[in-house]
Amino acid sequence: MFRPRPEYDTLSYHLLFLFIGIIVIGVAIKDLSSSFTSKSDLMAIKGTVRYVNMNYKTVTNSRTRQPNYIAHLTFYLNRVKKEFKLIEGGKYSEKHIKIAKGLKQADSVTIWIKKKEIENHSPKVFGIDTDRKTLLSFKDVRTENGYFPVILLSMGLLCLLYFFYLRYPEKMKELFYD
Repeated sequence: MFRPRPEYDTLSYHLLFLFIGIIVIGVAIKDLSSSFTSKSDLMAIKGTVRYVNMNYKTVTNSRTRQPNYIAHLTFYLNRVKKEFKLIEGGKYSEKHIKIAKGLKQADSVTIWIKKKEIENHSPKVFGIDTDRKTLLSFKDVRTENGYFPVILLSMGLLCLLYFFYLRYPEKMKELFYD
């Protein structure tokens, strides 16, 4: 079985894997929570659109000096003191352009957010329905992260397993090989 070099076989090296594993698992669970949101966890906010703004921001990587573009769609509803934001990577977002156009043309809008986030100033939007059609479906928002949380969860579990293997090699061999 794989053994690290002697200079890496120290307590601080072992604890590094424990720390990384716990942090990565925490981030994965946070991202997985939106994937496991059900329609019963959502609440509808109805109103008319007061303001819609679509803009693009350029973020430059400090190391490579390569620009990355982020599309921001921000909108507000009348009589609702909340900011609704949709953010997507890419120079031009066709999805955001269609949503902005649909919001500007709509007479009434229904925004779906989590019940737990009702007190937040800028809650995560899980769906947008207008009087004419659905602009953003619940299914699209729920699966927008794809497999990223599952990969993070796997990496975190591997880090934890490696930590336990380094700290307790005999017990791990006994557990997996006997």
